[in-house]
Amino acid sequence: MRRSRRTAVLLAAAALAVGCGSSDDSDPEDEITNAVTDYYVALAQRDGEKACSLLTEMQRTRRDQDGGCEKAVADEDKNLMPSSLEAEDVEVVDIQVDGDSARAGARISARLTRPPEGPEERTLESITLKRVDGEWLIDETVG
Repeated sequence: MRRSRRTAVLLAAAALAVGCGSSDDSDPEDEITNAVTDYYVALAQRDGEKACSLLTEMQRTRRDQDGGCEKAVADEDKNLMPSSLEAEDVEVVDIQVDGDSARAGARISARLTRPPEGPEERTLESITLKRVDGEWLIDETVG
């Protein structure tokens, strides 16, 4: 009886250790890279719904004042970014994580559609992100 009780205690402790361990093995830098890349691709594809889902509540509210977040985002870069932008055209650099806040840069390589049209350009955007309910969201972009 003593042995089975000890075994039960050890099994319970092992289960507890596994349960309390981090089930989120994801790397914040990978999550930030994915959020930033998905955001710029959504902007380029005029996918306001997807782009808005990657914004903090404050940014969605700000864009709501411009006729609704999805419309505002879809119209935002209409003349600035080609719809053919792909994930490989976005390079996320200089990621700095501080708790639930982060900063990153995004180098975007694309032939821009705004005048003057010309050779491929690389633009650098500065992005501030916040982690909300475990998800990294765009809080501000400057570029």
